[in-house]
Amino acid sequence: MSQVKEKSRGVIDQYPYSTQQLKQDNPNTSFPSEITEEVLQSYNVYPVSVESRPEISDDKKLELDEAPTYKDGVWSIGWTVKSKTEEELQGDIYSKRRERDEALKLTDSYALTDRELSEEMATYRQDLRDLPEQEGFPYINTPNKPSE
Repeated sequence: MSQVKEKSRGVIDQYPYSTQQLKQDNPNTSFPSEITEEVLQSYNVYPVSVESRPEISDDKKLELDEAPTYKDGVWSIGWTVKSKTEEELQGDIYSKRRERDEALKLTDSYALTDRELSEEMATYRQDLRDLPEQEGFPYINTPNKPSE
């Protein structure tokens, strides 16, 4: 669990702050083996909770804030939503194309000339080939492979 040491109510003295650091800062104090929240509070040390992860669109990314904020008597650390860089977006496209190519490779044996290709398999393979042109690519689901 992450902790913060307060300088004064709602003002950070040090973050992150650990019980190990508390012991080092107070070498003449004998702490119990299990340090309770009450003991920590007597040294102005408080837990920091992580806020719920927000839902975001596929072209965004989440980053945990660097420092906690104090609100309603609680220290918490939130999230910042950022747009993906062009490099990250291209990486997503590359990954989805690689996934599509692998799915096509797994069905190549169904398209051999000495084997009759079922209509479902032919449709599946065409859907895989058309995947990059679909709206929302690369943030769309890959079609489900039909049963053999």
